[in-house]
Amino acid sequence: MCNENTFSPGDLGRFIDRLKVEGYKTKLIFVDYIDTMSPTTIVFGNKSEYDTQGQIVQELRNLSRIHGIPIISPTQNQRDSEDVTKMQSNKLIGDSYKKIRYSDFIYMMRMREDKNFLSEGVREQVVTKKTVDGMPQDAVSPEILAIKDRLVNVLVPLEIKITKSKDSEKNKSRFLLFCKENLRIYNNIDEYIKDAPMLKQASAKLEKDIDLLINQAVTSVVATDFMEMSPVTTGLSDVLFTDQAKIFQVDNPSNIFQ
Repeated sequence: MCNENTFSPGDLGRFIDRLKVEGYKTKLIFVDYIDTMSPTTIVFGNKSEYDTQGQIVQELRNLSRIHGIPIISPTQNQRDSEDVTKMQSNKLIGDSYKKIRYSDFIYMMRMREDKNFLSEGVREQVVTKKTVDGMPQDAVSPEILAIKDRLVNVLVPLEIKITKSKDSEKNKSRFLLFCKENLRIYNNIDEYIKDAPMLKQASAKLEKDIDLLINQAVTSVVATDFMEMSPVTTGLSDVLFTDQAKIFQVDNPSNIFQ
C-alpha cells in the first residue's frame, strides 16, 4: 500500500512483475487515479504539475506497451464540463493538457439529470425498437409507459463521448443508463427490466439486514445503558449495602430484644 501522491508508474511496474512471479497473469489495470500519482523519477528539480502529469501518463503508456495490457484511469475535468450546454471536448480536461497528448484513448462522460430515457436523442439509443410484421416500430411499448415514472426515478441518462482514439472513430457519443438502485450501467431499458426481479429481492434482503442491524444496535445500546446504570457496575451497591449495615448496626445486640 502507498500513501496518496506517492504511488508511481514504477511502483505499478514492480507490482505487475511481482504478480507474474506469484503465478498471476495481469490482463487489465485500473489506476485510481492519475491525478494523485507521482512520476517515477524527477528529471528536473522544479518540474511543474502540468509537466508532471504528462510524464505520469507517458510512463503508464510505456508500461502498457511493455506488458501488452490496457491501463485505464479516471482523471478530472474542469467544472465547465458539467455545463450541459457545452459539448464534451478535450479542452475541458482538468489541470494538464499533456494528459490528453500522451493518452491513446479518451472517453468523457457525465450524468444528464436534465434528460430522461424518453428524451430526444436518448430514447433512440436506450429503448429497444419492437418489430411488428417484420417492421421495426419507433413507438415505446405500453408496458414501458406503464412504469415510466419508476424508470425516470431510478435511471439517469449517462452521456459518453470518445474525444480521442487512435484506432477508431472519435467525437462519437452515445447514451447509456445509470441505475441509482445498484450503481450499474445498462445499455438499454430491457437490460434493466430483466434485472428488476433480482433487484427487488436484493432490496428486500438489504432492508431486512438493515432492520436486523438496527435492532441489534438498539439492543446493544439498551444493554450497555442498563449495565452502566446498574448498582453493581456503578458502585452504588456498595453504598446501599453500607447504608443498610448502618441502619441495622447497634452497639449491643441484646438491646434489640428488649
